[in-house]
Amino acid sequence: MWYGSNHLTMWTVQPVSMWEEMQRTGWLRADGRRSMLMRTDPSFREAYDWMRKQMRERIPGYRGRYPIWAWHDKMPRKRDYADHDPSEPQQVRIKFRAAPGAVLLSSFDAWHAVLNYWFIGPEDMADVYMELRREELTPEMAARLEASWRHVFDIPKATEYRFHIPGATLQGVIEEVHISQVSTVHSLF
Repeated sequence: MWYGSNHLTMWTVQPVSMWEEMQRTGWLRADGRRSMLMRTDPSFREAYDWMRKQMRERIPGYRGRYPIWAWHDKMPRKRDYADHDPSEPQQVRIKFRAAPGAVLLSSFDAWHAVLNYWFIGPEDMADVYMELRREELTPEMAARLEASWRHVFDIPKATEYRFHIPGATLQGVIEEVHISQVSTVHSLF
């Protein structure tokens, strides 16, 4: 277990049931079944699976679980949390620390390009992709589109391509959080 002073401060919003499970097991782990957006919109599962692929490539020791989503640079407010599941109205905001190598940081704004199947790049290229429906893309175009999404991790490049607003939120994904990493828990709803 990592307990160093060199760490990232992170916040995640989770259903109370996940916090209760963390208290029982000592771990916060996602399995992909609790996200309302993943249950109701297949494109979310595809985007999350893309992020899992990136985690596999960029986080040593990653075992393939669905990510825990968190904010890095500022504490989320109630309105920042889009995946509020009406079947689990009680939510908590968990503040925790994480080893930098265990977190994959990205631009919250640019992440929406992955979710919406948009190209991140020069305007002229982005316009070409915007005019086509997903099923109209050739395999080569689809590969270029997916390769463009790597800019979600390059904040200066995402900013240059208008997919990150300076001063906007950085998000992070982490495979799991141990209860010893938690510093505070606040009820949100």
